[in-house]
Amino acid sequence: VKIQVVALFRAWRDPASEVEAPFNKLMEWALPIELSKDGSLLARAAETAKGDMGYVEALMPSKSPTRVAMKFKGRTYSPLVIESIGMPMNSPVDANGQYVELAVPMTLCTLTALDRKDWANSKKVSLT
Repeated sequence: VKIQVVALFRAWRDPASEVEAPFNKLMEWALPIELSKDGSLLARAAETAKGDMGYVEALMPSKSPTRVAMKFKGRTYSPLVIESIGMPMNSPVDANGQYVELAVPMTLCTLTALDRKDWANSKKVSLT
């Protein structure tokens, strides 16, 4: 399931802590924790054959983005990952070039498919 959202950050006193820092944290959460140093599936398959690497590590070498949750209108959506995130570069800035407002578009998505039962229970418990 994919959910389109826009996170709005506005600075009332301090653009660095009210806009820049929260946006940077969202960006960290959206990016993989670590990308594979060797992008070649063939090289990883050879390492697996030698016993230097496990099968799961060979097939999925990168570490996934951070899992997030969202509670909205009485429903809890969890676990989710930030599939895509935008940075509106034409947003207003202060005299120091720091953003004073950012409307950040994001696509959040579930890690697994949902069925009707999951949806019916989304008001009560997390989607797992």
